[in-house]
Amino acid sequence: MTDLDIAKARASNDEPSCAVVTEIRRRLSKPILELQTRGEEIEGLLQTIDALESECDTLEGTIADYKIIRSSIRHLPSDILHEIFYRCLPTHRNPVMSEHEAPMLLTLVCRSWRSVAFSSPRLWTRVHIPMHLPSKRQGDNVNGGWTSPYYDSEDDQEGTREDAEKNIRFRQKLLQTWLSRSGALPLSVSLSYFGSISQSEYSDGTTLKHFFNTLFSFSSVIIDLELKMPARAYSILFGDMPPSTFPSLRRIRLDFGGRPGSRTRISLINAPKLESLSIAFKGGSQISSFLETSLTLCNLTTLAVHYRITMEVAVMILKRQQQLKSCKMSILNYNEDAVYAFDEGVISLPRLAILVLSVATTTAGMEEVCKRIDAPCLSHFGFHQFTWHYRYSPPALEQSSPPPFGVHHLLERCNMLTKLSLDASCTTSGDILSCLASAPHIIHLVIGQPYKRSPTALDYFWTAKHQRNFDLNDLVIKQFPTSESIQSYSTDGEEFCRSDIVLLPRLEIFEGGMMSKKTTGEVVKKFVLGRVGASAIQNGVSSLRYVNMAIDSISQTPSTNPAKDIQDAANADGAEITINLDFNDPGPYFWPTAADPPDYFW
Repeated sequence: MTDLDIAKARASNDEPSCAVVTEIRRRLSKPILELQTRGEEIEGLLQTIDALESECDTLEGTIADYKIIRSSIRHLPSDILHEIFYRCLPTHRNPVMSEHEAPMLLTLVCRSWRSVAFSSPRLWTRVHIPMHLPSKRQGDNVNGGWTSPYYDSEDDQEGTREDAEKNIRFRQKLLQTWLSRSGALPLSVSLSYFGSISQSEYSDGTTLKHFFNTLFSFSSVIIDLELKMPARAYSILFGDMPPSTFPSLRRIRLDFGGRPGSRTRISLINAPKLESLSIAFKGGSQISSFLETSLTLCNLTTLAVHYRITMEVAVMILKRQQQLKSCKMSILNYNEDAVYAFDEGVISLPRLAILVLSVATTTAGMEEVCKRIDAPCLSHFGFHQFTWHYRYSPPALEQSSPPPFGVHHLLERCNMLTKLSLDASCTTSGDILSCLASAPHIIHLVIGQPYKRSPTALDYFWTAKHQRNFDLNDLVIKQFPTSESIQSYSTDGEEFCRSDIVLLPRLEIFEGGMMSKKTTGEVVKKFVLGRVGASAIQNGVSSLRYVNMAIDSISQTPSTNPAKDIQDAANADGAEITINLDFNDPGPYFWPTAADPPDYFW
């Protein structure tokens, strides 16, 4: 039998002869035996590998045990561990009393870490306590109690209340231990409480009475306090408490869950060393009367009122608090047709550096107030629209443009002003131009609110107003000016039409929300490229470093990319600039129309 016979049998599909079959069996016997041998060798090697891997695992475990003993963190001095532990605390809020978060979590690692944590007073100087005590089943409202709207009445059951009282008692003991570990260091405490508020809840022997007695036992060293409670709770807790109870208190933030009035007394805001006060109100509270009767401070340097007050109260605050360095207020006159008569005299604020005002579109007296404010150190001024409600009321024809506020009267006296924030949707174009011309030292300009990439219908409505009264063309350098034209200009609106006037020659940062349809990609390019690199030097202005805004995609040519063109031109010129340009694509929202009722809610 030859190899040729074997090849012919392989090439055809015919039945092989007996001789061919016999020859094939003879030839296969040796390879089959060798394959079996190789398989046995592989199996043996695999068993050897498994045994070696098992030995390696054992050796690695032994080495790891010794490495733990030799780990670097075991050799760190305790003061370094103290600092590492302190950096583990939350930075955006106070830590809660939970084993899932530092510092409690650090005490569960090992005995030595627990010892280090307990011996570090700084770890225990900040704490947040959330509490909820449901109202009793009967008699709470009869006795003048108040139940928070933040909780469902279905939870107001005896079993739930018993569990809540047990939880409060546990937190009282934990709070005592927690704050005791802080030694004599200053404390920062934040507390949120909602639920039953009745005078009987604070009688001697009650759960809440014991808890707040524990908290107040540390009042002498509390320097930072944040409270979120129903309005009535403040009067019950702090109404008759002398301000000297908190002798070290410097910063306080109050958030009301009800409707405080002139009878609401909070002695905390008259603490002798209080420097910073922030107040937020819920539920449509009118707080002017509360502030008018409560705010008698003389040491405040920072004030933020996050809900509406009248113009009269705003002026009263500014006159009383002449030492303010930062002030943020929301101003709304409830009688839109009222004419306010203010006392003669200058509102002197010699230390004020930051002033941010949120106003309604019909706030009477604003221009007169701006004329009287004297703030020579003002470096940041913000002027925004205050959202009165989320209803759509079709504007009357005679009210199609907002009234003038005369903000430029204030700005033209502020030679240290470097940042200006304006909401151009509630400010006339004349006011805007007057502001820009009155503030030649501005480095940072913000127009409107930050643009949201995925707005809801409601967000889009407020965004879609666009900054309609702001025209970016006003900041485009149309020709090379002379040094005299940069330094001398008039606040008269007629003068702004001159092409040789350069507004904001020191501008370096520009941030815009949703710009009007007049702001096209080409306008953005002219604005930026005229103020970058060699062009900025030639035009005698500062070079832009950062630009961020949003424009209508409808007004943009699809084939162009203004941001890339600007970046390429700046790179070629050797200038450094960051530019972010968003394109707004309106969604299919169903807008209300003038045919809808005034109270149409959407």
